[in-house]
Amino acid sequence: TTQAATTTQAATTKAGELCNGKYSSITGTACACTTDCYTCSWANGAAVVGSCSVCKNQRYLLNGVCVASCPSGYTAQGTGNFNRMCIAVPAETTLSTTTTTTTTTTTT
Repeated sequence: TTQAATTTQAATTKAGELCNGKYSSITGTACACTTDCYTCSWANGAAVVGSCSVCKNQRYLLNGVCVASCPSGYTAQGTGNFNRMCIAVPAETTLSTTTTTTTTTTTT
C-alpha cells in the first residue's frame, strides 16, 4: 500500500509546483527543499536540484543555489534571514582616450 500511495502522489504532481516553506503550492502536502532553501521547484515528490528561488538562514541566492557569501564579481543584496541575493556586478566600462602629441620645430 505504501508503493500505491507514492505512485498516486507522483501522478498528482503538476507543472510549476513549488515547495514553499514546508508545503506544496498545489497539493498542500509536506515537502522540503535542499538545505538553506525556503522556496524551490517540486516535482515527483522531490526538490528539483538547482531550482531554489528564495533562500533562508541568511544565505544568498546564486543561480538557483543558496550560498554563504557571494563570490567575486557579485555583490550581496538584502538583509535578514530571507530573500538575500548575489547580484552580478556589471563589467567596468573603460573609456578609450587618444592622446595627440604635436611637436613643433622652429629653425632660425
